[in-house]
Amino acid sequence: MVAIYEWIHNSLGMCFWTLPMLILLVVAIVMFVVHMLKQKNRNKDDDYYKRKCESEKQSAGIAQ
Repeated sequence: MVAIYEWIHNSLGMCFWTLPMLILLVVAIVMFVVHMLKQKNRNKDDDYYKRKCESEKQSAGIAQ
């Protein structure tokens, strides 16, 4: 364990916990971007189905 600490500290010039935290930060950013893109697709699908339902009601003559 000491050898890993010394290698990271001396060769990379950072604290032992900096590298795992950077990896977690990248993972969190990727998860946020994927969630945001999926949410946009869900909103588009909801808008499509709402418009389709409204047009079917209008064509059937159902008043709201």
